[in-house]
Amino acid sequence: MQVSGNSGLGQEAWQAALNKKQQETQGQQELQLIQSATLESSGSAPKPDPSSSIGQNINIQV
Repeated sequence: MQVSGNSGLGQEAWQAALNKKQQETQGQQELQLIQSATLESSGSAPKPDPSSSIGQNINIQV
């Protein structure tokens, strides 16, 4: 009876499950980082004043 071949498979499965959990955790952290960066950048960008005359003197001819 050969048992040595199966012990490696159990360890590989355990390592794969551990790697998957680690990737899920890292993915969640990266998603939170992206979301927080998106919220910060959208709030810090100045919005143009609709009564401003900037850009209103542009003539486009086709």
